[in-house]
Amino acid sequence: LCALLARGAISVRRKANHLGLKNRRTLATMSIRHEYFSSVNTTKQAYVLGLLAADGYVNSKLHQLRLVLNRKDAHLVRFVRDEIAPLAPVYETGNIASLQIISHRLAADLAKFGIVAGKSYSLSWPRSLPPDLARAFLLGYFDGDGSLVRRKTKCGKIHFEWALYGLREFLADAAAVIEKQTGVRLSAPVPDKRKVALHRLSAYGKNAIRIDAWLHQDGLGLERKKII
Repeated sequence: LCALLARGAISVRRKANHLGLKNRRTLATMSIRHEYFSSVNTTKQAYVLGLLAADGYVNSKLHQLRLVLNRKDAHLVRFVRDEIAPLAPVYETGNIASLQIISHRLAADLAKFGIVAGKSYSLSWPRSLPPDLARAFLLGYFDGDGSLVRRKTKCGKIHFEWALYGLREFLADAAAVIEKQTGVRLSAPVPDKRKVALHRLSAYGKNAIRIDAWLHQDGLGLERKKII
C-alpha cells in the first residue's frame, strides 16, 4: 500500500486512522460471534461443537479457543472460522492449519458442554444437547477423533471398519445414542494402546455402513471419512 500511494508507513497509518479505517486484527476481533454457543439449535452449531470436543483447545485463563488440524483438512478449519469469526485468519504452517479466537463468552459457553482445558480426561456426553442434534454433534466428533478404514478381502470385496476414540464413559453414551437412532448395537468400548485413558468404539461391515449413512444425513462432514 505504501508503494502504491508513494507514501511512508507512518503517513499511511495516520491517514487510515483519520479516515476511521480498521486494521485486519481489529476487524477479525469485531467479527467474533461471541454468542455462537449460547444456544445450540442448528446442525452446523452441533457439528462445530462436536469437532471442538474432539480437536479444540480451550485456555480458560486466557479465554482462548484454538482448533488445530492437519493441513489437508484446512477447509474444515475455515468452515469453523466462517461460523464463529468470519474475518479471523487461518494459519497454515507446515502440515498444520490452525485457528485462534479469544472470547470470554465463547470459552464460558463451551465449558458448559465440558469443552475445557484437560477435556481429554474429563469430557462427557453433553446432556443439554437436544436429541435431534446428537447426530451432527457425533459427526463433528468423529471427524476429529474417528477413523474409517477400507480393507479389501481375499475375494476382492471392500470391508469397512468404523471407529471412534475417547473416554470410555463418553463412548458408552455415544453407543447408546447410535443404538437408539440406528438400531445398531455396538460392543462396549475397549482400551486403546495409544493412550492410557483412551478407548475405542468400533463397527464393521454393514453396521459401519449403516452408521455412516445415518451420520451424514445432514450433508456435513469430511469426504475422506465418508463411505456413501
